[in-house]
Amino acid sequence: MLIQPGGSGGKQGRALEESGRKAVRDFVRGGGGYLGVCGGAYLATNDYDWSLDLIDAKVVDRRHWARGKGTVKLQLSPAGTKFFGQESDELSIYYAQGPLFGR
Repeated sequence: MLIQPGGSGGKQGRALEESGRKAVRDFVRGGGGYLGVCGGAYLATNDYDWSLDLIDAKVVDRRHWARGKGTVKLQLSPAGTKFFGQESDELSIYYAQGPLFGR
């Protein structure tokens, strides 16, 4: 499991350089896990030249201050459903930073 912390996704991605970003993509595609927190989540997108391209997501809130609040419905994988002990693969969570990503 690679845990990419908060901070600046751009600085993280540029510091990794293309060879490091490729190594992370290869690790994840080979079955490794990735957890992106704050800046690490931005890093996982496919939106910037420094992005890891791990998720099909664009950054909707580029100014980072127009975030809303609300309930978000998630769909868990079979492994996630089992891990979280859910009866359904749908899960509703309250997200207090608003939607940051879009397709």
